[in-house]
This record gives sequence, structure tokens and C-alpha cells, in this order.
Amino acid sequence: MAKSATVTWDLPKVRESGLPLKSSDIQGVEVALAVIGADFTVLNIVPAPELELLVPDLEAGDWAFRLVCLDISDRRSAEVAVPFTIPDETPPGLVTNAGVTLS
Repeated sequence: MAKSATVTWDLPKVRESGLPLKSSDIQGVEVALAVIGADFTVLNIVPAPELELLVPDLEAGDWAFRLVCLDISDRRSAEVAVPFTIPDETPPGLVTNAGVTLS
């Protein structure tokens, strides 16, 4: 059964240097998604000041979101990976090797 996942974040208040970062200097957050072990696919650049993205219809498995903050000059922050697991909630498979012995 497919599930929806909402990834959330807080915007940085400083640059890598430690100096202040004005909120008006933030363009948004690039959100990418991957099954663990596969390449990430960029889903969207969520404009600031939005702080979440809903992704519907994900199948069971081990996933990760990758978040990168972009400033208005297209400078990119370091990547942050957020792993999560969607449990397999399907019923058990069929019983196998069933047989009947007559006596």
C-alpha cells in the first residue's frame, strides 16, 4: 500500500562561514528523493519561506530525502540526507509446499 511522506526543515540563519544569513537571501530548498542505494531525483525547489514538501504514493522500502539550501545567487549548501522507511504492510504471502497425505 502506497504511503505519503512529508519532509520538513528549518532554514539556516548563518552561512558556512558562520556569518548571518538574511532570510531574504534564501531562494529555497532543493528536495530530492531516492530509494536507498539509487541515485537521487530532484523533485522540486521549494521557495522560501515554505518549510515542507508532501510526496504522495511511495511504495514500501528504504528511502532518503536530500535537502540543499539555495541562496539567491544559486550558491548551494552542503547536502543533508534524511533516511526513512515505509514499512511493508501487505498481508503475508501464500503458504507454500502444502500437501495432503491420505491414510
